[in-house]
Amino acid sequence: NTLVAARTRLAAKMNGGALPYDALFIKLLAAVLSQRDELNAAIENDTILIFDDVHVGFAVPVPEGLVVPVVHNADKEPLGNIAATVQELRGLAHSGRLRPADVEGGTTTVTNLGAHGIDAFTPILNPPQSTILGIGRIAPRPIVSDDRVFVGQTCVLSLTFDHRITDGVPAAELLDHLARLMTDETYLMSLV
Repeated sequence: NTLVAARTRLAAKMNGGALPYDALFIKLLAAVLSQRDELNAAIENDTILIFDDVHVGFAVPVPEGLVVPVVHNADKEPLGNIAATVQELRGLAHSGRLRPADVEGGTTTVTNLGAHGIDAFTPILNPPQSTILGIGRIAPRPIVSDDRVFVGQTCVLSLTFDHRITDGVPAAELLDHLARLMTDETYLMSLV
């Protein structure tokens, strides 16, 4: 509920511009990875490389298959800039005009199948990246809180990660941190 409501309010603060969910998830994942740098990594020649910058790719379906344009320095960019970049890169992808620089340098990826009515799935890593976040459909579902049931907007997040980089505990902590940020209205409203 918090993320859905915040998205509407954030879009209004951004002069009514469109705010794709992908932009929100890119910003949130980048914020978490900037604090969990052991998961912002890759393996090269049997060496683990930890990246200082967080460059988040996002999957875009095109007639030929799938492309993954990259939002560079997503941890440092304000949400409005990320939203504009997502829209620009998505448009370039659909028109077949992405440049090599638009798809290079990603350190992680988000893939969102919510628009296709998919609730949950297991995303496949985009090598050499060590993490990919799968986002399921945001939909009304029953929620239990304080022994009461109410309807709230929820989604399933799936994190695939390279076990050569780390084990399940840091990955679980990353997802926990991400989920807490998604429900922190003060934090979400500070993104603009």
